[in-house]
Parts: sequence; C-alpha cells; structure tokens
Amino acid sequence: RKAKKYLLDKGEKLQAVELYRKANKATDAAKLLAMIAEEVTKVQADPLRAKKLNVLAALEVERFRKTALDMSQVNGDTDVAQTTMKTLDTLMTMDQATADGGGKAAKVLDNAWRGAAAYHYYLLAQRQLYNGKMDAAMKTSIRLAEYEDVLDPKDIYSLVALTAFHNKYFGICSRAFIKLETMTNIPEDDRETIQNLALSIFTKNSPLDPHQLPEQYLSCLDTGTPYYACTASGRLIQVDSERSFIMCRTCRHYVLEREIQNVNNCPLCHSSLL
Repeated sequence: RKAKKYLLDKGEKLQAVELYRKANKATDAAKLLAMIAEEVTKVQADPLRAKKLNVLAALEVERFRKTALDMSQVNGDTDVAQTTMKTLDTLMTMDQATADGGGKAAKVLDNAWRGAAAYHYYLLAQRQLYNGKMDAAMKTSIRLAEYEDVLDPKDIYSLVALTAFHNKYFGICSRAFIKLETMTNIPEDDRETIQNLALSIFTKNSPLDPHQLPEQYLSCLDTGTPYYACTASGRLIQVDSERSFIMCRTCRHYVLEREIQNVNNCPLCHSSLL
C-alpha cells in the first residue's frame, strides 16, 4: 500500500498500475488506467495513447470479471442452485465495485469498452480522411456522435462537417454545423467563426445530400443513438440481415469479414478472432 501511494505521489501512475496488477487488484488497475487516459484526453496530447490506455483498462475489467466468475464456480461439489447463488453474489459484488468507484474514471467498470471504442473510431475516421476516403471517413465520424461524454463534441462535429463537406453531403454538413452553432460552452468568437464559415458554405451549396443515408446514421448524428459499426471500416452493420460479420469475443464489437481478409485480430482490441 505504501509503495503504491509513493508511486502515485511521485506521478508514476503506470508503475502503480503494474503493482495493482501484481496484487490482483484488477478494478483498481482499470480505474487508474482510465484516469490516466482521461488526463491524456484533457490535454489533447495523443488520442492513440488514450485508446491504448482505455483498451488496457477494459482488459483489466474483463480479467476481473472472468476471475470473479471462475472463483464463484470453482467448487465442483456444489449443486446448480448453490452455483447460481454464488454467481449472482459475484455479479452483485462487481456492481458494487462499480458503484463505489465514483468519478468519471470509474465508468470503465460499468462500460469497459466505451472509451476504447470512442478513440478507435475517432482515429479510424482521421486515417480515412487523410487517405482520401471521404465517404468512409464521414460515416465513421457520424458514429462518434454517441461519444460526447468521452470526446470533445466540438472535435466530433467539426470532423463530421469537414468530411461531409469534402464528400459533398451538404445536408449532413449542415446538421453538423447546427450542432456546433448551438453548443453552449464555446466562446463567442468561435461561434461567430463557425457561423461565418457556415454562411460561406451554404450560400454556394444547398444543404442537400446526393443520396439518402440509412436512418441509423441520421439518428446517431441527431440524438447519439448507437448502431453496430464495423471496427475495420466504420460502416453500418445490419446485424439482423448481414451474415458475413464476426463479433470479437473479447470486446464484443463487430467487424465485417470482407474488411479483414488475411487479418486474424480484432481491429479495436487486437485480440485473436480465430
């Protein structure tokens, strides 16, 4: 305990994480990793580093859950009813660990992969943008609208507006500008710049799209309603009708088989898909 406090006081948080892991305190390790990721986010230093930290935090949560459930069923002499009761007690203990965490970092215990997914799609949209894949970048950036609690909303809708503009989806671009203009926590100078930019765009281009996007994209952009998005391409996956997709057993996110030919690992958490 003293060693952990000493490391935390010195700011050596990753070393403290390692001590927590060696002591099998997976929840503490996960919360500390999420806290480090949150600090990286605040200074906007490195979204890739933030994603890696969130993945590590989520993996620690998964390790905690697996260990807890395995221990609840370790005694082979117990009957089904006793095993069920032990498992329920374990799940309630896990819920209590989440409730006791407090603060933003503790959310990793409740929804372990949320932060990792947010940064994954954010980085994917950036790569697609810089590779000139504007349609893919626009659709991936729309998926980010669910993650306003993880990413800066200004970054989200600026990316949507930029990719939609280059993809000539001026209807989507207009929706993104409305989101930006109606934010309550941006400086008035920034708001005026956004309004002037919108005026210059939409005096030349009608706010219309060349094709209607599926309703899932529009609902996500307008209200943050989530949908299944391929972790390799960011595209919508219709789980009820699509057949050629794989769900990662670790992070439980989906990927289209055609997007990962000759790849055996999940694009989000890098666990094996075999």
